[in-house]
Amino acid sequence: VPCIDIDFTDPRVLRGDFTSAERAFLMGRETGRTLFKQTSAEALLTGKLFNLPAGPVGAAFGANIRRDEINDTPGEATLAGNVANFTTSGITAGRTVSKEIFGEVEVPLLEGVPMIERLTLSGAARYTHVEATRRDGVEDKFSDTTWKVGADWAVTDWLRFRGTWGTSFRAPALFELFLQDQTGFLGQPATVPSIRTRARLAAGVISQRIFDNCAADGIGPNFAGGIGPAAIASGGGIGQLKPETSTAKTVSVILTPDLSGALWGGLKTRLAVDYFDIEVQDEIALLGAGNILTGCYDSENFAAEPFCGLFTRTAAGPDAQSVASVTDRYVNISRQRNRGVDLSLAIDQDLGNLGALTFRAQMTWQIEDKVALFPGTEIDDNGKIGNPKWVGDFNLGWTKDAWTLFYGLDVTGAASNEEDLLRAQGGDPCRTSSFRPGGRFCPDVSVPATFYHSLSLSRDVADRFRITLGVANLFDTPPPRVSTVVTATPVVIGQAPAFGTQYDYLGRRFFLGVRGKI
Repeated sequence: VPCIDIDFTDPRVLRGDFTSAERAFLMGRETGRTLFKQTSAEALLTGKLFNLPAGPVGAAFGANIRRDEINDTPGEATLAGNVANFTTSGITAGRTVSKEIFGEVEVPLLEGVPMIERLTLSGAARYTHVEATRRDGVEDKFSDTTWKVGADWAVTDWLRFRGTWGTSFRAPALFELFLQDQTGFLGQPATVPSIRTRARLAAGVISQRIFDNCAADGIGPNFAGGIGPAAIASGGGIGQLKPETSTAKTVSVILTPDLSGALWGGLKTRLAVDYFDIEVQDEIALLGAGNILTGCYDSENFAAEPFCGLFTRTAAGPDAQSVASVTDRYVNISRQRNRGVDLSLAIDQDLGNLGALTFRAQMTWQIEDKVALFPGTEIDDNGKIGNPKWVGDFNLGWTKDAWTLFYGLDVTGAASNEEDLLRAQGGDPCRTSSFRPGGRFCPDVSVPATFYHSLSLSRDVADRFRITLGVANLFDTPPPRVSTVVTATPVVIGQAPAFGTQYDYLGRRFFLGVRGKI
């Protein structure tokens, strides 16, 4: 569309009352196109190698080859960089070719001896080689050998132990490798902690550490932020990214006692307790512009903080000291470790003419969840809001003939960010605030356990359809609330729903579902 002059001081324009020519110049529609292609082939050979006293030795060997291709073409305006204050990007295109060979073996060692009803060992190995080629010919290669060993020991017919130890490998995905350089824009308040630091410290919005680090970076305490938005540049990491690798260990105890004589008979139970320890190295991630800025100015080691090297500030002019650009490309973060215990319980009771009851329970106790974005920097999120130490899921069902009545309870354990608050404020849980009576503001950064109930009734029709009517979040339980500060004028201090994927933000809702099969 040909350029035309528009007077943005005209009240008509400011209220959005455009002429047809102005509207044609300012606005429009475009369509992008993303195409994925995948072709693959696999050969697999399985069978028994030979027999041992405890049984045959089983094995499997194979190979596969897979080609993945992407061609993501934005619309014309985006491709030309002609979309004001919105993302502009180029064509993301490239392909990967993955080749693998693998083998697995299962060896029954012992059977039918005292304390060993059955003991089986297993092992597997896989070699992976990936070749990546961007549309402009830039290439990269990744390869690794992964393995896994395991043991399964049935002590009796009701007690069993099992354990595994293995590694894994993931080459960068298509978008992570080939994302063509793209630029988006965020307003200064959305990215910068260093705005009006004196007033925000007095209001309890920021910590003393952020205030001090901003001052050390030459940001004045009354700096109000720039006019223009910050440019956020992101892109693929071909030639820079390393593959993700991990190590996983599990130890399990399984109990299946015979309780058939209890109650009406026909009682079946299964209890499994699993300990897991998973460590991921070089995990691939986008950090986010806001996280980069906050990670810099909220650092305990500001002078050597790697986050601070990922953005630039405007040196002069009306936007001096404003954030000019942030580099947020796909990067490898150092490591992540997660440890915990899973417990699952299954109980089935046949009630004869009264139908059948089923009870299922799944719980997780998280012992450790630590992330090191860069070497020497570690974040411990275990027990914080959005990452509770304990969660549970409990289901009770009654079935008779074609009817099924279901009751569910999802529990998210209590969580608290108090340790972070105390560390940021030198051990003081309260903040000095000129906007609070008495000049003190003590944020509430802890949430209690949250319970969500659900109920449904289903009926099978002619063995081909199932109709379900139910209600989710039966008691309309809201998410827990925590303290928040809105940096408006004047500053507003209040409470807002805690942010976490476990919480329900929709409230009570009814649903009707129909499933069928041909």
